[in-house]
Amino acid sequence: MSPNKKAFTLIEVLAAVLIIGILAAVAIAQHKKAVLRSRVANTIIMTKSLENADNLFYLRTGIYVAAASDINSLERRL
Repeated sequence: MSPNKKAFTLIEVLAAVLIIGILAAVAIAQHKKAVLRSRVANTIIMTKSLENADNLFYLRTGIYVAAASDINSLERRL
C-alpha cells in the first residue's frame, strides 16, 4: 500500500470489533445485575406493604389473616 493509505486494515477492523464485543458483554452483565437488584428492591417494598396491611387489619379486627382466601370470610363476619 502507499504511504497515504485511506482505509483500515483487516487487523484494525477486527481489533475494533473485539473491543466493542468485550464492552457489550460487560454492559449486558451489568444490566442484568441492575435488573435483579431492582426486582429484589421491589419485592422488599411489596412485602413491607403486605406486612403493613396485615398489621392494620390486626389493629381493626384483633386477628391476623392466615391466608389470602380468609380475608373475604373474615370481612363478612365483621
